Amino acid sequence: MLALIVETIKLYSSALSETASAEQKVAQLKRARALGEIPLSKKGSGVPVESYVQKQNIAYYETLLKFMSLGEDQRCTVEKLLSQEKEKLGSVNTGIAG
Repeated sequence: MLALIVETIKLYSSALSETASAEQKVAQLKRARALGEIPLSKKGSGVPVESYVQKQNIAYYETLLKFMSLGEDQRCTVEKLLSQEKEKLGSVNTGIAG
């Protein structure tokens, strides 16, 4: 039983670490785009980078909510992040700056 608890804690810790890493990568992409270092779309794909990242974040947050046993605070945080990403994606898709 203790081994199961320890393994769950390790998985949870890893998931939170990956979430923080993803948020940092999004921030780096935004800074790079603001400085003109990267174009709005990946070359040849026609898919805006920001939209792609937001879709990946949404899928990741939904996976966390579906498969991870989160505490109330963590679940609220992930739900908030998910809501923000969906809102941003909607703004990008409708052409509203966000």
